[in-house]
Parts: sequence; C-alpha cells; structure tokens
Amino acid sequence: MPETIVSVDDLENKLKDAITNRKVSLTDLSLLSNEIRQMLLNINRLEEIIVDSSKVTRQEEVVILKGTVTLLGLSQLDATINFKLVEGKVEIIADIHEAEVHHSISVSLGITEVDLTDIGIKIYELTEGTRKAVLSGKISIEEQTIQLTLDLLGDGLFQGQIISLSLQKLISTLCGRRINFPGIPDLTIQDAHFTIGSPSEGSPVTLTSNVQEFGILQLIVSKYDDSWEFIAVLSLGNEWKLSRISEIFSVFDFLKFVEPRITLSSVSDSNVTLIRDNSQTEVISVIEGVYFSGKLQMEGLGLDIFRYLFQIPELPIGGVIAPNLSSTRFRASLDDELSLFGITFEDVGLDLQPQPFLISFHLSTIVYIQNEELPFSGSIQLQQNGVAFQLAMRGIWEKPFGLPMFDIENVVLEFQTSPDPRLAVKGCIRIEDNQQLEVICRFTSSGVPDVLIGNLQGEINTSTLIQQFTGIDMPEGFLDVSIMDVRVYIVASPQGAPIDEIQYPFGFRFHGKIHAYGVESSAKVSINENGIYLDGQSDPINVGDVLKIYGETSEQGPKVVLRAIAGEPFLFQLDAGVQLLGATLETHILIKQDGLEFAFSSRIFNIFEANVEAKTTGELKQGDFYIRASMQNDMLEYMNNAVRQNLQERVASIEGGVSEAQANLENLERFLQTLNERIANRESQYDNERTSAKRLLEEAKNEERTIANELDDARRDLEDIVRLIERTLDPRELVRYKVIRDELKNLISRKKDELEAKKNLVRERRNLLESIVPPQADPTYIAMVAEKEPLEAAIQDARTILETVKRTAGKLAQVNQYIQSNNITAVFDVSRISFEGGIQSVGGGHVTLSMTVRFMGAEKNINHGFIFPDPMSGVHTLADSLIESLT
Repeated sequence: MPETIVSVDDLENKLKDAITNRKVSLTDLSLLSNEIRQMLLNINRLEEIIVDSSKVTRQEEVVILKGTVTLLGLSQLDATINFKLVEGKVEIIADIHEAEVHHSISVSLGITEVDLTDIGIKIYELTEGTRKAVLSGKISIEEQTIQLTLDLLGDGLFQGQIISLSLQKLISTLCGRRINFPGIPDLTIQDAHFTIGSPSEGSPVTLTSNVQEFGILQLIVSKYDDSWEFIAVLSLGNEWKLSRISEIFSVFDFLKFVEPRITLSSVSDSNVTLIRDNSQTEVISVIEGVYFSGKLQMEGLGLDIFRYLFQIPELPIGGVIAPNLSSTRFRASLDDELSLFGITFEDVGLDLQPQPFLISFHLSTIVYIQNEELPFSGSIQLQQNGVAFQLAMRGIWEKPFGLPMFDIENVVLEFQTSPDPRLAVKGCIRIEDNQQLEVICRFTSSGVPDVLIGNLQGEINTSTLIQQFTGIDMPEGFLDVSIMDVRVYIVASPQGAPIDEIQYPFGFRFHGKIHAYGVESSAKVSINENGIYLDGQSDPINVGDVLKIYGETSEQGPKVVLRAIAGEPFLFQLDAGVQLLGATLETHILIKQDGLEFAFSSRIFNIFEANVEAKTTGELKQGDFYIRASMQNDMLEYMNNAVRQNLQERVASIEGGVSEAQANLENLERFLQTLNERIANRESQYDNERTSAKRLLEEAKNEERTIANELDDARRDLEDIVRLIERTLDPRELVRYKVIRDELKNLISRKKDELEAKKNLVRERRNLLESIVPPQADPTYIAMVAEKEPLEAAIQDARTILETVKRTAGKLAQVNQYIQSNNITAVFDVSRISFEGGIQSVGGGHVTLSMTVRFMGAEKNINHGFIFPDPMSGVHTLADSLIESLT
C-alpha cells in the first residue's frame, strides 16, 4: 500500500526524505501507487528508474522533482517530475528530454534508415484513471523535419504527421529507388498521417492523406520478397474529372463516373486490404502501373441511349493510363446482343479514348431504306457534340431517292436520341476541284426522307454550285461570287418541308457568307429555272463622324441584292442609307468588277449644293471611298460676292492699317527704352550700395586693427612692469610700479571692451554687405530681364508686320486703281469650284478647292484650302493669296 499523504507539505517532506545521496528510485517510491510504479516499470521495459542529482522544489500546490535519469537505454536525460495531491492520491506528470548528451534512435522507414533525434518523453494523465506515456522525436525526409511519436503504453508503433511533401519523393525514399508515375503529375500529399508497422511484420508504412484536386490517398509501402514496393489508392469524388490529370482528358469531362479510383502500384496483387474511415476493410485487386476505374453512367454524349433504350444504367470500366496519355484506352464489354426498333446489334463493346476523341461501340447490323439494303458494320462512334452514334456502310449510295444528279459516298447510319429519337443517313457528295459537300437526310414520321441538307467548309464559287446542281447557263455579265461556310437545302416535296422549325419551299437554295468585291455579307441564295436570287445583309459601317452606311435602321447594315435572271440585266448592288459630307440620303451602291460606286446631288455640310461621285479604293468595311464633288451656282455666287466685298473693305482700310502698324511699333520701342532704363537703374543701385558697404567695412576693420595693436602694446608694458616689481627692493619704487601696473590693467580692460565692440561692428557691416541682393537674385530685376527678350521679338515682328502692311498697301493700291478704272464686279470672278479626296481627309469639311478664277483681268486655276463649317475663313485666306500674287 502507498504511504498516506495528508498535505502538500507532507508530500514535499516525504519526497525529500526518500532521496539518498541525491538519488531516488521512482519505481520504488512508496508514496506512489502500485499502479503508477508498474506503469513506470512498463515504460522502461521493467527496468528501475532512478533520478540522479535530485532536487526538490515546490510551486504552490505542486512539488517538483528535478534531476537526470536513464530511460530506455538513453542516459543523462533531464527529467522534471511534478507531484500533485489529488483526492488523497499522488499523481505525477513527467517531462523528460535530452540535455547535454544527445542521443538518436534508428528508425526503419521502408528501406531507409533514419535517425530519431531531439528525443523527449512525456508522462501525463489523459483522463481520470487513464495515463499516457509518449516518446517523441524528429526525423528528416527530403530536407523536411517530421515529428514522430510512439505510445509507450499502447501499440508501440511510430506515428507521424507530414504537412506537405511530394508523393513521388516520399515513395522513392521508402522504396530506395527513383519512382515516377508516367503521365501523372507529381502529387503533393497534405496533412498526411502515417504509421510504421511492427518489425515482426516487416515494418510496413501505411499513410492516409488528402491530395488537393484528387481526393483521399491511402499508401501502403511494404516488402514483397526482398524488394520494397508500393500501392497507392486515390479515392476520388464523383464530381472528379480526368482532365485534372491533363487537358488531353478534358474530352471526358462530359462523362460521369461513379466511385472513380486511381491506383498507382509497383506490383500486381489480387488481395490488397484497405481500411476505410469507419474502420471497415475492403479487399481490392491492383495491377502494376497507373490504373483508372469507375462506373460509367450511361448519360451524356449519346450514352443515354443505353439507359433509355437498352435499360443499361451504368457499366464498370477501367484501363491503364498510358505514359503517352493520348494512347490511353478504357474498356467495357457486354456479352448479350442488343435489339433496337427491330434491328439486332451484335458483338457489343465499349471503348473510350482521348485522342482522337472516341467513344466506340463495336456493332454490326443491316438497315433497309425504301427497299434498299444498306449493310453497316464496324463501330458506332459517339461524338462530343451530342450526336448518338454512327455506323459505316460499305460502298456508294447511288442516285438516292431517285435523284440522278449525284451519288452519296462515305455513308453512315446515324441515330439521334436528343431531343427525340431520329434516324438519318449521312454522307458526302463529291464536287469538282476535289471538294466534298457533306449531306444528311433524316427519316420523317412517314419514314421517307424528302429533304437533303448539306454543309461545305471553306469557299466555293456560286457558278460551281449552279452548274453542279442545276445545269442552267450563266447569265451574261454575271459576276461570280465566292461563298464560304455553305449550307445547302434541297427540298423534293412540292409542298415544301420544315427545316429547323422554318418552312422551306420546293427547290434548291444555299446559305453562307460572301466576301467579294469589298463586300462582306450573309447570303441566302435560291435558284429556279429562271435564274438566281441572292439576298443578304452586311454589317453597318461607321468611319468616325465622316461616313455611315446602314440599312433600314442605323443599327442594321445595308441589304445585298444580286439578281441573275434570264432576259434581264445582271444586277449586283447594296440598298443603303448613307451619311457623308453632312448629307443624308438613300441610294444604290453598285457593285462592279473594279469596286463599288454611287453618285448623288445634295446640299453638303448643310450649306452648298454639289454633285458628288463616290467610289471605293479598298475594303467597304473600312469605308475607303474616294470622293469627287462639283460645286453648284450657289457656292459660285457666294464666293464672288464675299471675295469682292473683302477686297473692297481692305482697300478702304489701307491708310488706317499702315498707321496702326507704325503706332504699334513706336509704342513697343518706347516701352523697351523705359525697360532698359529701369534695368540700368537697378544695376547702378546695386553697385552704389555695395561700394558704400565695402567702404564702411574697411573703416571698421582698420579701427579694429588699431585697437588690437594698442591692446598688444599695453599687454607688453604690463609684462615689463610685473618683471620690475619682482626685482625691485626699493619700497618707494615698488609703490610707483604697482600704480603703473594697476593703470595698465585698467587700460587693457578698456581696450578689450573697445576691441569687442569693433569686432561686432565689423560683423554688422559684413552682414550688411552680404545682405545686399544682387540684381540676378531680385525677382523684380529677373522679371524685367525676362520681359526684355519677348519684347525685342515683338518689336522685330512689328517691324516685319509694318513692312508687310506697307507692301500690301502698295498691292491694294493697284486693286483700288483697277476698281476705279473698271468696277467691283470686274476685279474678281470664279467660274468653277470642285474638290476631291479620300473620305477620311475631306469628310469633315476641310478640303482643298480646285478653282478657275479671273482676278484683275487675268484668268488662272488655283488650289485653295477651305473649311465648309467656316466659309468666311476661306474667303479671307483666298483674298490674302490673291493680293499676295500681285507684284
């Protein structure tokens, strides 16, 4: 029985009494219960635990024993053991760790031996009556420090936690060789918990971890014969996609796999036990390599046909993920035949592959269409766009539906499940130049297809399609148009047929896009025995504020119209609304071999009438039009009246202009003279102030030197008198010398004061000199100098203006003389005005006018800049140039 302890004091005293020669045996300590002493023996493998260099202290209700121990074969470990009295019983908590002596324990981590360092042991009470003893330490894996723990009272297995580590690097370390997962990115394990198994079982390593974007990982590394091997199982969520491995598998994102799983294994084993979170076990079979498995749901990409029609909701599927990911194949198979609408399908199997993307069912069957036997065999290929499947037919389908114009090659049987089940035959029609037109005919409710729909990628000329399918002659003057992305509709029923919920009439038509003669447009073409009808619509064209081409509304583009009808002229044009040169109109833009053109007569820029011709110089969508405009009588009359009036006003103001220019020049020159005087006065003021300040400074310096000399003389005289006093023995002479000494001291004191006063005066006058601001630092002076240069430039400009005005006055005198000799109407007359240029340069109204004028009896052709929004500026500059032309 343990000793009875009644208080903490009693506990402290008895613990101290148990220490002999600074040693105490924990396992023999009578104040501890038998249960605790047995626990301590179990921890130390039934070896006695002795605390050496024992020291007992107390902290409130806890008695602390400190010293060194030897535990589990590790010597000189620092031990701190807390004793506490709980309901009359003594409980202990121990913290034991390395001190001056460092130890290590060798731990097998797979094939790799690692050292456990920083070893410590903690003993504590987990719950009432339940105690825990844990050995802990650190190991290093791939330069990462990992904490290991071992329950000394439990299973005796090492356990650890890895925060984040490369899975490949971990397995490579455990297996002792470089491990790669071909085709799989390096996975990072996070918050991984691992256990090192019992040495009697080969010390296998088991690990459970979360792998971001993948799922839960279970890793087993153990010995197979003499080699360390690994099995890694990734349990993936049902929402997981194979594209997380690689974009190559993104084609499978439309498929749904239930209970998907990836195994990464270096061995094949048919009996691998996994332990789930609920401690349930699962036995699985693995094969060497990277293997994907799951239950493929029969939905999406046409797979729903198996669920809806064949009552197959899911298929177990799997396969090795190949190192070359595009070579990966997943497979499933059915042993029974399938039947659909009376058609029996045999040898059914399912393959999935990513590149080229394929979901393939191996099938064979025979289909009868309008008494024609069409044998299909091979595989049904499910496409990513949702089409159900296709079966290929051997040979050519000649003259389908009795139509003699073409045969269909590369025939396949297609069955669609969405939105409703449909059966169709699909193939291609060969056209000249080795082009192929893909066509499809679908079974209707009557079972007899009466519509052919075709697609052609790339470009084809309209003449080729017309000759291929109709055989009519090309109309005279026909412009062949290239059509891209052609979709052909051939309706055999006289009553027409609905296609994509639109009722199409009997006949042949095709839709597409045209890009010809600068026009880009959609196109709908119909052909009958009389000719060709093409209607389309292009996008609206906006070139800044200078050009807009649109359709019925400003948001719509112009209509494209092509007519090639027997007995009528060929027509190819745009019906459009146009805004340019400030005019808004509706017109027909003709499409010709060399471009597009149109013409109109209208008031431009809301001011003058003009005849305008416009023709493209590049692409229509860029608005590259070249404009030619011929101005009408209203502008001729305006220019004549305005220029004549401007010339007459200038003649009347000749003398005033010269006088004004002369007066302006004289005012500027007077201002410059005044400014120069102000600058000179400021410079003279600075020189005078500085000269006066220098003179006063020198006077003060001289006075300072004079006083300093007098002070030096007095100090020397005082030194001589002091020496005489020291040598004189005659009392009367001694008295006289002392009187002289005192007078000299007074004199020296006065001279010091005078010298200090003069030094202050020198400093004041030096500061005065330095405080005088030079003109270059005076803002007023700087402003005056800065004002001088532009003033001199203005004077030079004024002189030039005066000379120009005088010269112009002489020329205006000629004009005045001509007016006096003739009349005002004779001095100027314009008979022709036009302009031309690209819409970008002339569209805003800034143009160069070409004009034929008669000025003072001489006729000439001139080019003159003109702004329609500001016509008077053009009148003024024209008058300037006319006057300047006189000699």
